[in-house]
Amino acid sequence: MLLTELQFLPSLHYFGCVNSCSQLWIEAEEHYNKGSFRNRISIRSNQGSRFYTIPLQQGKNDGLPIQKVQISFDEDWKGSLIKALQTEYGKYPYFEIYFQDLLPLLETNASHYLFSMSFKVLKWIMQSLEMKPPQRTTEYRTVPEAHIIDFRDHITPSLYRSSSSMMAPQKIGYFEFIPGHTILESLFAYGPETIWLVQRYSENLNMMKR
Repeated sequence: MLLTELQFLPSLHYFGCVNSCSQLWIEAEEHYNKGSFRNRISIRSNQGSRFYTIPLQQGKNDGLPIQKVQISFDEDWKGSLIKALQTEYGKYPYFEIYFQDLLPLLETNASHYLFSMSFKVLKWIMQSLEMKPPQRTTEYRTVPEAHIIDFRDHITPSLYRSSSSMMAPQKIGYFEFIPGHTILESLFAYGPETIWLVQRYSENLNMMKR
């Protein structure tokens, strides 16, 4: 079992790590930690790669319970994200299929909670990949039980900046991908076959650990 924080539209690398474990547990009782992928994704751009961030109310303050962190609508973050995805991936073969499924999940209720939206998106992605649905913790434990791998805050923007392989093009068979980019990139490109890419990437990760 793997325990990690909830990320918004996680990377292919994230799912490669998840795939190697029997069950994904999402830390639902932590406090918000800035400088993470909790409200940030990495996508392609005409200059290589770029981070896209969802603005938050009180977003600069650590210490707020993660389920109480709210999205700020002082700027049109959703419109900007949609435009970026359409610009970068609109010509990919499976774009329209997955994009139309994603759009309703970005609709937020009156309270605009980041965790609620991100968890819905994560469940949809894992369903699309035919992976076992994630579970949520009900209490915070500094040290989890022995059978659980504590992977909280292991996959961070700083990791991607310090590891050139995370943001460099890679190839497995006929699949071409960038591990640090959001899994959407692979779904738009390869559709249902993306799970095969995740599995083979996961196998490569496990081989590197030996």
